[in-house]
Amino acid sequence: MVYATSILKMSLTQWAIVVAFRYLTIAVPAIIAGFSMDVLGRKRFLILGYLLYVPGMLLFINANFDQLILAFFFFGLGNILQLNSYMVLMGDLIPRKLRGTAKGCLQFFMFIAQAIFQTIIGVLYAFVSPQLPFLILATSAIPISIFVFWRVYEPIVKEA
Repeated sequence: MVYATSILKMSLTQWAIVVAFRYLTIAVPAIIAGFSMDVLGRKRFLILGYLLYVPGMLLFINANFDQLILAFFFFGLGNILQLNSYMVLMGDLIPRKLRGTAKGCLQFFMFIAQAIFQTIIGVLYAFVSPQLPFLILATSAIPISIFVFWRVYEPIVKEA
């Protein structure tokens, strides 16, 4: 919001429209993707979710209002695909009786990492370039997608 209103010069009303549009436009694709994950597998949607961050963030960097709507559609769809496929894949891989423990451990380390990285990203935003955090997200999505492609496997037997 800070970047959109201060750097891109969007009004608060425009920003509210963009955010509302993001959630409204990803609702139907999210349901379709959820059904498709059960048929086509989770890995494809995880990779697609990460890759959609690339056009979303690259458009966001210098967007006008119309481009911002498109950027947030890509970002929102990528986010919902990535999060849903990740959660379903974890459910497929982790035995039911260990899911709470595994999820708690994953969240613990994820929150620690987020605190560290958000501090670093905040410093980069404030003292290096406001565009840099968005470029980092766009460029990091590609190696993460490659890693998922090569190292993440759909389970043959899914946990119940």
